[in-house]
Amino acid sequence: MTEEICTQMRTARKEHICDYCGKKIMPGERYEHYTGKYDGEIYVWKAHELCTFVAQEVWEYADPDEGMSADDFVEACSDVCRCFVCPDCGKWDTGDEECESGDGYCLDKMAELFQTKELYREKRDGYGYTHWKLRERKREPWLKTATSGKAKEIAGSVGG
Repeated sequence: MTEEICTQMRTARKEHICDYCGKKIMPGERYEHYTGKYDGEIYVWKAHELCTFVAQEVWEYADPDEGMSADDFVEACSDVCRCFVCPDCGKWDTGDEECESGDGYCLDKMAELFQTKELYREKRDGYGYTHWKLRERKREPWLKTATSGKAKEIAGSVGG
C-alpha cells in the first residue's frame, strides 16, 4: 500500500522530467512534487500541473491498483482522447482512426474538456458492463480552482 508523505505544488528552479508524460518540466513552471512510501521504500514523483489535473480526471477510468504509472496515464489519456476528443479534432485521421499528435493524445484539449465535463460510469444492461460517458461537471475542476482558470496557458507550456 502506498503511503503519502508530502504533496506540494512547486515552481521549478531547474529542469525536471514529468513522471506522467515524460516531457521536461522547465524552470519557472509549476509542478506537483509528491513524496510517498511503498513497501518501505521512499520515492518522489514529479508531474506537470496539467498532467496532474488530467491524471485525477482519468483516475477512475484507468483504475490503477496501487497508483497510476506513466503507462497507465498514457493508456488512459489515449483511450479517453480517442473516444471523447479526437472525433472532433483536426489531428484525428479518420482513415486510420488514430491521432496524429506525437503522443497519441491531446493533453491540452483533454484539460479544456475537463473544465466543463467529467467522466462517469454508466452500467449497461443486466450483464454488468460499464459504459463511460461525459456529463456536465458537478463540482469545480481542480485545475481551475488551483490556477484561477489558466488551463490553456498551462497546456501551451506542456504541449498536446
